[in-house]
Amino acid sequence: MRVVWLAGWYPHTQNPLGGNFIRRHFDAMCETVPKDSSIELFHLAPYFRGKAKPMRLPSSRDQEHIIPVIQLVKAPRFVNALIYYTAALKLVLQIRKSAPELVHVHAADKIGIAAALLKTVGNCDLWLTEHWAIFEQAVPDAFNLRSRWFRSSYRFLWNRVDTVASINNIMYQSMGRVLGSLPRLHPFPNVLDPVFEQDLVLNGVPTRTFDTYRFLHISNFESRKNVPSIIEAFKRFKQMYPMSQMTLIGGSLSVSEALPDGVAVFGGLPPKELIPFFRNATALILVSEAENAPCVLLESLCYGLPVIVTNVGGIPEMCNAHNAIKIPAFQTQEEKAEKIAEALLVFQQKNQNFDSMQIHKNAMELYAANRVSRHLWLGYQNQ
Repeated sequence: MRVVWLAGWYPHTQNPLGGNFIRRHFDAMCETVPKDSSIELFHLAPYFRGKAKPMRLPSSRDQEHIIPVIQLVKAPRFVNALIYYTAALKLVLQIRKSAPELVHVHAADKIGIAAALLKTVGNCDLWLTEHWAIFEQAVPDAFNLRSRWFRSSYRFLWNRVDTVASINNIMYQSMGRVLGSLPRLHPFPNVLDPVFEQDLVLNGVPTRTFDTYRFLHISNFESRKNVPSIIEAFKRFKQMYPMSQMTLIGGSLSVSEALPDGVAVFGGLPPKELIPFFRNATALILVSEAENAPCVLLESLCYGLPVIVTNVGGIPEMCNAHNAIKIPAFQTQEEKAEKIAEALLVFQQKNQNFDSMQIHKNAMELYAANRVSRHLWLGYQNQ
């Protein structure tokens, strides 16, 4: 069987962390595909004239193809779009020659057109995995707020999809409500980065103590992640538990007042540098307005780390009373810090009830790379 992946997001030299969850999946699949079959991945990477071309990262596999697509700085938007879609058409013609039996598109923004064309002109099965929260109405870039071209092109793809390999059932149902009839579902959870899996094999699950509360938040700090409310809630908690600490990783802050004592902020870090934070934390906090199936959540659970989360998107499928403190979706801006502070206090009362080893075992059964990739390959064979 010949399989081709088309990735709308993917890591490369100009954006090393972009679409890293797709790369994790692809790395796992490359280890699973039998020798009498093949799998390749293609990503069209736009860049502006004058900048270095996006290239494969040094550790990339030969099966990965990063194709730079130049964009003009002062050109109208439709001109750059035309350049991109011309490159997409060339890619379709290139891939068609090799006659893949299955095409799997990940994050269909822009590249979805190429996948739909391959389905139209070739005799291949078309799979779709979306990693984007645009089908939830709580996000500013929701599907119904996008341009007419975006919506029509996505529907063009959707009407040709044979199977949705969805990272959670909530996403699958949301897509159906927005786009219409539902194709066949093949569950396809996000996968644990091999860097973390290797660390857990070598060093085991950390033993957690609660002499000091060390809270951890990892995200891109965009507004829906509610980082300012997390800080405010922590300030209230720290008044009762002065030795508490909070670490925020992944972005930069613009706050009108100095950060409270015990709060540390770091920019984006590669997986290897996140390991000490997962090992030393007491709980992860992820209280977003909308989520799909965040990788940082499964990473925390695989480290046996209990989580404090909002009950939105695909999170209810990942969290339960045995591994999480869940906050109902926020109704007003004013209640955010209050609800998060209440959840921190609930965690303080219940932290001894969390079994780190059991949290780890349950998570590894779901998110270990070989388990996820074998399940997907079996789905390909049974298409």
